[in-house]
This record gives sequence, structure tokens and C-alpha cells, in this order.
Amino acid sequence: MSWFSAKVSGVRTAKIVIDRAIGSDWGPDWISDLTNEKAAEDFIKSVDELGKLDRIDIEINSPGGDVASGLRIMNYLIEHPAQVRVNVTGMAASIAAMVMLAGDRRSMGIGTSVMINRASTLMLGYYSSKELEERAAAITEIDAAIVTAYGTRTGRSKEGFNGLLDRGNVYMGADEAIEWGFATEKDAKLKAVACADPAQFHQQIQMQGRIRAAQARAKGLGVRRPDFKKAYSQLNNQP
Repeated sequence: MSWFSAKVSGVRTAKIVIDRAIGSDWGPDWISDLTNEKAAEDFIKSVDELGKLDRIDIEINSPGGDVASGLRIMNYLIEHPAQVRVNVTGMAASIAAMVMLAGDRRSMGIGTSVMINRASTLMLGYYSSKELEERAAAITEIDAAIVTAYGTRTGRSKEGFNGLLDRGNVYMGADEAIEWGFATEKDAKLKAVACADPAQFHQQIQMQGRIRAAQARAKGLGVRRPDFKKAYSQLNNQP
């Protein structure tokens, strides 16, 4: 099952549902999505194939996903000639919050939330201080780019967002999301989905780390690409 669906819903109107992690079915094939941004390519191709559109309605319930793919999707939607309307039906977390910001109108249903956080990375093995500094510098650049995008789409200051993100993972309900410019309105007609429980998203994020660890282990052992699934399975079976 794909992490999104896209279909025509009316005359020159499309409906897109994002109901999983961006670019992932939480399986070993997510590694391919990380390396070549296939997730973004598939999304863009699916929307383009729907033909000329005047409106795109997007429902989001996602714990996040691949940063590069999410940013590419956000910029694609911003540049699309159609009006983009986004409804958060559960949670828009991490990079999913960036996709949410592509909407010209952004509404939140009852009990829904937005979560924003700093960029992070997984490192396994032994690294010199120079290598650690290079990785830290790269993450800092990603953070700066994300904060700039936040400010551009919400009208809030970068300083304000940096102060907010220094608190750690920040969860916002509808009112706070509107205050910070992520949402433009509340939609009381929408029902909150059961999987809005942050505990479930935390479990999915843990799975993300395990997949990346499998990738690193396979690479360190000289395992060829077709054996990623085996490496992941071995790691997943460890206590």
C-alpha cells in the first residue's frame, strides 16, 4: 500500500490523502526512497497524471518522513497553479508539517495536532572530530532551511521559530497552530482519527531508526543492495 493516494474528485479537482510516513510503507524498500527521492517523484507524477487542476484537496495524517522528499513535494505544491487546500485529519508531524504549509488554506479538525522539531541524523560506527563537525554543520544547514521555510509560509520570525524549536519536539493544537501560522482555520466538521495518538507515531519513528540502522549495518558489512531486507530482518529480531 502506498503512503499516499491521488485521484480526481470532480471537474478539474483532485483529492490527495497522505496517511502514512512520507516516502515510506515502513518496510525495507524505504531505503530506495531515501537514496533517490522516489517518493517525491511518484507523488508528483501521480498528480501530474490527473491533468489540469483548479483545486487540490489534501488530507494529512502523517508522522513525517524523508526531509528531502517532503521539501520537494512542498515546493511542487506551492508552484502548482491549482488552489491547494489542506486538512489535517490526525497529525502533521515533522516534515509533514512542511507539506501542510504548501496549502493556500490550511484547516485542522477536532483533536488534531501539528508537531515540529529539529533535524536529526543516525550515525553508527567510529568517527573523527572532523567528521562529527561536518555532520553537525550539515544538520545545522537543514535546520536553517526549514526555519526559513516556516517563516516564509507563516509570516512569523525565524528568531521566534528558533526559540520554539529549542524547546525540543513541539506539539500544537489547532489554536496554537493558527497562532503560529501553520493553520489558517479550524474545521469543526472533521472527525479526529484514532491514530492521532502520539505514542503510535513515536513507535513509527523508532521503526524509522531501526530501518536506518539496518542500512548502516548492511553497508558496513559490505552487503549488496538486494540484501538490505535480510540485514533489516536480522536487526529487527534482536532484543
